[in-house]
Parts: sequence; C-alpha cells; structure tokens
Amino acid sequence: VSFGRQRNPIWWLAGEDYAKTVVAAVRAGQRSAGRIFTVQGPEPLRMPDALRRFNAVAQTKKISVSVPLWALSVPALFSDE
Repeated sequence: VSFGRQRNPIWWLAGEDYAKTVVAAVRAGQRSAGRIFTVQGPEPLRMPDALRRFNAVAQTKKISVSVPLWALSVPALFSDE
C-alpha cells in the first residue's frame, strides 16, 4: 500500500550496486575519506510502480494499492479520542 500522491520519483538502487560502491570506497582508502558519494539507480520510479515491479519479480502474488491521504482520516471518525 502506498499513501498519497508521490510527486517526485525515487531513483531506486539495487543492493548489489550499492554494495559495489561501498566496497570501492573502502578499497580506495584515504582517497575516499571524508567524501560524499551520491548514488542513484538508472531510472526514476514512483512508489506504486516500484511496488508493482517488486511484487512481479518476487512473485508475492500480492496487489499494489494506492490510497489517497484523506482516506487515512476515516478511522478517526469512529474513534472516541
């Protein structure tokens, strides 16, 4: 489930690619000390698209649902507090 509308996509990164970057930085020793590495994936995806893709690859047999933010306030209508 994703909540609300995501205006800007996220540049997802595979764990293996992130690990390769970390290993390269560690091997570089002092050359990478104090540096900030910006790492991003090859294409931007919004959360609903990423969830659908994950469910397809992982074969979870689950569906992806997007819920508008206002729907989160509905349970409050039935709450005493």
